[in-house]
Amino acid sequence: MRQSSSIAAARSEHRAMYRLSEINHCPGCGQSQWFVGRMSAECAFCHTALPISGIHAIGNVVTRTSPRPPLLAA
Repeated sequence: MRQSSSIAAARSEHRAMYRLSEINHCPGCGQSQWFVGRMSAECAFCHTALPISGIHAIGNVVTRTSPRPPLLAA
């Protein structure tokens, strides 16, 4: 019996996440422009939402396991 691709992807170790210190390409459309919030990032083109790597929520408390990289001046 063949598994669907979504079940196989859920069982694999790879999880799509937005990483603050890297250039992120959307898994839905391949673009790299994002709206970044406190807990997730949303693709500006196709609205795919990804959790931010290193963010954990427990109830109403949000913790960050890795320091946020400094913002770059324009």
